[in-house]
Amino acid sequence: TISNRSELLRKLGKTKKDNFYSSYLGKRLNILIEEKRDRQSEALKGRSRNYIPVLLEGPDTLKNQELELEIIRVEGERVWGVKT
Repeated sequence: TISNRSELLRKLGKTKKDNFYSSYLGKRLNILIEEKRDRQSEALKGRSRNYIPVLLEGPDTLKNQELELEIIRVEGERVWGVKT
């Protein structure tokens, strides 16, 4: 049925995204830090040039800057980095 195929495609999409994010563990990416913090964790958030959302701990002075971060962990949809 259509709903079964839809569910299958959603699961496939999630698996592919998880694998894509995990492939960057231990690698360095340039991240543009956004103006707003993550609501759930209060961490700074940003995006890589290939649109990976990345969270990091740090002061507000890092907002609107491009930083090189090392990806240290992936927790589902949440990718965490540290400043190198």
